[in-house]
Amino acid sequence: MVARVLPKTLFGREVRRARRATGDRERRGCAPDRRRDSPRPQLDRDRAAEGLHDLVPLLRTLKPEELSVALSNLAGALRGRGNELGQNLVLLDKYFSKFNTDLPNFNHDISALADLANNYADATPDLLATLRNFGINARTFNQKQDVFAQFLTGTQGFAR
Repeated sequence: MVARVLPKTLFGREVRRARRATGDRERRGCAPDRRRDSPRPQLDRDRAAEGLHDLVPLLRTLKPEELSVALSNLAGALRGRGNELGQNLVLLDKYFSKFNTDLPNFNHDISALADLANNYADATPDLLATLRNFGINARTFNQKQDVFAQFLTGTQGFAR
């Protein structure tokens, strides 16, 4: 028998765990534990350790009392609303199912939007120069509108 006393949990209690030492069952003549002999899905220990490593700073900053109150409030808010929550999850699943069928189109549109933005970025200096020139032409036309009016009046005979 192996016993371990683990450090305090998030809620401040110590956890005591006891388990049989390996080989203990065989020495006592017990039948092998079939659950342990059955194949289990393998856990990617590196990913799990990385996930736990990322949680450590969060767990250190959490205050157990506040977390307990928040989880209790969440449990109270969800109590008795299982059907409604289930219906909302079904609706969400339907929404995402429809969205997933349009995902290739959405992906194409986003790529096309990126191409369009790149084209606009490439054309921006020319567009700005054209707008600058248009502003200059508009000011010139405004300053010399009398001359243009005389020109149009003088050439109206050609239009007939």
